[in-house]
Amino acid sequence: MMLSYPRAYHDPDPRRARGFHREAKTRTAREELTVSDFALRGLRGAVARPTFAEISARIRLLEPVEDAPPAAELVRAERDER
Repeated sequence: MMLSYPRAYHDPDPRRARGFHREAKTRTAREELTVSDFALRGLRGAVARPTFAEISARIRLLEPVEDAPPAAELVRAERDER
């Protein structure tokens, strides 16, 4: 049996596409960029950010913090100093 997908999945609403294009043109004009340069900058930014899996892997490599006072005690001590 073949699955059917909503129409918007493969054929986006043209009104949304026009609104997106209009917004992209407005932003690029404000920053004096071409739409291509604007899109490329956004793509570079997305690629530069680590994925959730990469962040999780880095966190797993960290040593656990032991013998640290509970956070509540630290906050209480900070408040008592004021």
